[in-house]
Amino acid sequence: MTQRASSLAGLSMITANYGNLELAEAIHKDWFRFLGGQPGEIVFVENGSPLPGQTALFDGVKNGWITKLLSVRPGALDIGKHQAFIAEVSALAMSTTRNVLLYHLDVLVSRRGRDEWLVDADRRLQNPSVYAIGGSFNAPSKSSDYDDDWYLSKKLSGNFALLPRTRYQEAWLRVAGSFLRSGYRDEHPLPVAARRFIMEVGLEKLLESRDWRTMVRRETSDWIILHTNLNGTALTEARERFFDGEGVERYLNAGDELALPENGLKLKYFGQPGVPMARQLRIAFGASPIGTLLRKLRGRDLPANPDETEPPTLRELTQRMTQPRDQLSVVIWVDDPAALKPGVEALSRALGGRPGQVIALVSAHDAAVDRAWQAHVDGATDKLLVSRSLSAGRGMSTATLIDHGVFAHAHCPNYLLANASALESAAAWVPQALSRDPSATIYDPAGSSLDHARFVLIKRATLLADLEAQTGTPVIVGVGPGNDAPGPELNARRGAA
Repeated sequence: MTQRASSLAGLSMITANYGNLELAEAIHKDWFRFLGGQPGEIVFVENGSPLPGQTALFDGVKNGWITKLLSVRPGALDIGKHQAFIAEVSALAMSTTRNVLLYHLDVLVSRRGRDEWLVDADRRLQNPSVYAIGGSFNAPSKSSDYDDDWYLSKKLSGNFALLPRTRYQEAWLRVAGSFLRSGYRDEHPLPVAARRFIMEVGLEKLLESRDWRTMVRRETSDWIILHTNLNGTALTEARERFFDGEGVERYLNAGDELALPENGLKLKYFGQPGVPMARQLRIAFGASPIGTLLRKLRGRDLPANPDETEPPTLRELTQRMTQPRDQLSVVIWVDDPAALKPGVEALSRALGGRPGQVIALVSAHDAAVDRAWQAHVDGATDKLLVSRSLSAGRGMSTATLIDHGVFAHAHCPNYLLANASALESAAAWVPQALSRDPSATIYDPAGSSLDHARFVLIKRATLLADLEAQTGTPVIVGVGPGNDAPGPELNARRGAA
């Protein structure tokens, strides 16, 4: 295996997305050209856009340009821009490679030459002083120069960030570990204004905690990473102009200026006019100490950006749900796609209503995978995870749960883990078991283990704690500990940065 092939194989592209699905395949192929090939994994969480459009992503898994797709139905309790961090954690937890690349569909990339850049980036990340390879900054973000080609930053954007997966895991655990383990039921660790940006807060808090910097390559006509913040037709048109080189130059290196408070409003999005000064001033005032004080005097903890409102969170919604079935996440291994929809319907009838969550996992290689997708479109499941990493015909296992990030997106306090073919049998048994002793772990057949049972009723916290004890890893954010330590090499070159 060549060094480039090894770097690609050790990389997961991961994203939490909403919309722009008509461009998804074309933009992924732009990214593959930029990377120098298709990476080992492409993990895509589609967070509640209309299901007819999501069919393009389902086709993408079958055709191989997505490895793992988590399709979330519109109307699910845990979607929305204000809590998109749930989808971001899910994308991380589903990844399994050495490095991750955070990306979004509204980021345009182009490269000429530098064919071994990913190998070079891989080497730089092995230097423990290099936190990540960053880019796509749309405002001044530099802490110091590094050399003619690179500058250093104390920031990192989820629009383009290449870093070891263990560091990304550690960032989440540092800022929100107990919150994630609670199934997002605990109080959010950040104030309202920062909640949408918990990923960036976690990354930058970890950056601050050690002697680390992000390395950012300066943009030229041969190396461009631009965030557009556009959707639909506007993004299509911007992409065409981008590859024609039309109007690109004035957007290059928006981050290559010192990150000072007075520079914070110099926002640049390719394909958009500048942010109007009046709105910039309103945002700046809302984020200021005076704006914060005024909100407190009014008795409101509102977002710093006055253009935003805060819908109910998953925590608030679930506090209103008091039936035992509301506290149940049904996680289904689709061993028989034809049994999925009738099985969920039978279970819902037995429980007197739909469970709190219904999530199904299906192999993209299953000959009847289209039937599972149609059941999802028809409303059988809240979330469907279609994976090329699963073998058709397997049953539920602990490895499947961990490698597909189930704890990140199945958030109810109780779990029913079941094969689709066993759902109707479970329907005759689960209601009594929930009402009798919901804290007990019950296997069918009795005395079996999770890897051999047709279905299992278990507390989420119990299973999570057991697996973390057995593996020694924080499985809430996927496999692997975060144990990096800073080193001295960058210090010698960046001086007092």
